[in-house]
Amino acid sequence: MPEQISALLLGADAAVLADVKGLLDGLDAAPASCTGAPLEDGVRLAQELNPEVIAVVLDGNPRIAFALIEDVSRALPSAYIFALSQDDSTENIIKAMRAGATEFLSLPLDTSQAVRALIKVTALRRLAHPTGKPAQVLTLYSPKGGAGVTTLAVNLALEIQARGKSVCVVDLDFQSSDIALFLNVNPLYTMMDITLNFRRLDSVFLQGTLTRHPSGVYVLAAPSHGTDAPNIPVEQVRAVLDLLRTMYDVVIVDTPRALAGETLAAFSAASRVVLVIDLSLPFLRGYRRTMAVLEGLGVPADRVDVVVTRHGGGRAQVPLEEAKKTLGLTVTHTLPRDDENALAAVNKGVPLSSVKAGAPLTRAIAQLAEMLVGREAGAGEREPKKRKGILAGLFAS
Repeated sequence: MPEQISALLLGADAAVLADVKGLLDGLDAAPASCTGAPLEDGVRLAQELNPEVIAVVLDGNPRIAFALIEDVSRALPSAYIFALSQDDSTENIIKAMRAGATEFLSLPLDTSQAVRALIKVTALRRLAHPTGKPAQVLTLYSPKGGAGVTTLAVNLALEIQARGKSVCVVDLDFQSSDIALFLNVNPLYTMMDITLNFRRLDSVFLQGTLTRHPSGVYVLAAPSHGTDAPNIPVEQVRAVLDLLRTMYDVVIVDTPRALAGETLAAFSAASRVVLVIDLSLPFLRGYRRTMAVLEGLGVPADRVDVVVTRHGGGRAQVPLEEAKKTLGLTVTHTLPRDDENALAAVNKGVPLSSVKAGAPLTRAIAQLAEMLVGREAGAGEREPKKRKGILAGLFAS
């Protein structure tokens, strides 16, 4: 949900309007673009700007404010009208609602109630204007450590976001939880907070647990302490992924190496599984095991994209063509080895493109992003299986 909410703030007291505008302009979880004006200009500006939210401060001149809410609700029936007042008595709230307000917020406004109100607007926006396209869930997995899955997840998310898609990255690696580190963000909430408040789970609550990166990418962080991981039920992971699918265009899931319950849940939820390997025997053996697991879960091979990382990184690697012959391996994409820039990006908490624009690894991830978001789930041709090569004995059952 990176797009901003347009808001018109109306009131008799310029200082109060400035305070509200300052708070709303500074929100990360629900960004808003605000314009402030006196009550007398309310109807005219509302018709000219056609904002999604019209916030009317009742204090100062409540008679005119209530009348304005009535006029605006008739003129712009699709707008969300917030009534704001220091008087949060039942009588005042009822008057505001009868006049046509859809939300009542107490002054002075605090961040939590503002975020909740704006998130409701974005959730209702999605229901009113569905894209008609199913959200994509891209589950990234590697059977061995050190393949650069988190680097790929983070930079893939940024590239897809830059293409106009709303993106959320989910960190299911409960033992390592590196997504926040790679993006240099400090989450206030994690998956553990969802577990502790699971009965409250809906799109509004879930959005409030996410952390927004300056790029517009949202992050659902893993618990900061790995000991919390066993306390997160798999069915809750499934529920969160299902709900995120309704809230974003693309959900990218970073999974741990161990084939634990949360990883299997992410496989089952995936529109596409991005399987990251390099051309070494341990990774190729891991590829075979992973494909067997996916088959057991009912995930068809044409929903799996094999990405070879550190390609061209040395003569000791198994030749790609030999791996294809031996395993019937179909490679969707290759990523070149670029340890220096990848490490610099991690240490600085910035995208690869910020370290060295146009570097081969950066370009390769951008190409992969284009392939994944520009293709219907399940589409794509697969190469025919080829006869076994000289490495076949190493991979015999």
